[in-house]
Amino acid sequence: MNDHSEQHQNAALNRPSLAGLLKSLVTAALITSAIHAIANVEYMRLTIASAFHEDANTNRQQLSVILEAASNQCGLVIDVFYVPWARMLHSVQHGHVDGIITVPDYTEQATNQFPRLHSVLDVSRAILYNSYRLYSLSSIAHSDVDTLEGQVGIERDNHSRRLANSLNLNTFEGNAPESLVLMLLRERLDYLLVNEAQFENVIARLDSEQRIQASSFTFPATPFYIAFSEDFYSRHRAIAHCIWDSIQWSKATAINKLSSSGQ
Repeated sequence: MNDHSEQHQNAALNRPSLAGLLKSLVTAALITSAIHAIANVEYMRLTIASAFHEDANTNRQQLSVILEAASNQCGLVIDVFYVPWARMLHSVQHGHVDGIITVPDYTEQATNQFPRLHSVLDVSRAILYNSYRLYSLSSIAHSDVDTLEGQVGIERDNHSRRLANSLNLNTFEGNAPESLVLMLLRERLDYLLVNEAQFENVIARLDSEQRIQASSFTFPATPFYIAFSEDFYSRHRAIAHCIWDSIQWSKATAINKLSSSGQ
């Protein structure tokens, strides 16, 4: 075989086949299509209603970190709206939001879906815990709690009502944490029964720590959950469980993040 013939054969062997070219073109097209799909993806957007006030800074910061983790884990955008308790319940009952942050016993809506394990509420997937405490302008002994006399200020939510009713208290319902604190300072109320984390911020802002005293008695910490509407849960069960599962592992991360940032 002469040199010219050998070079011709080698060139033929090294020349890409039509099938190979087509395969390369198809692969490149698929990669390009995937890149465009990722770039143009529209994340599902959820709306969650919560009754926590602006003053509940610790709760809201913790919620923000946890929900950010859930958004990233589940590929979602989660919007949280802060509204009064009654409006929160109305919103989920009428399909204006996908879910609410609440307590199971006080939602007045039996069809809301909560995280459960073998039909029992799964407290490991509660999004946060709230503690409630009695406040007054004078010290309250632990033994005096069951025999309180006078008017007790509470917020307009079912959880506060249930706690007050358990002690047979004479209550006044206020619209905002700050107004209740001011009524106590002006001696228009005798006591407050309120969310501890929320009201500590209000009391500090009003520079009234020296006048208002917290009782030694606190109610057991109450778990709050994200509860989804029946309609949302029936259509997006996997997403609901993804969010609940994400909450379970991200709570410790949220607490550590806030602690390290000094918040």
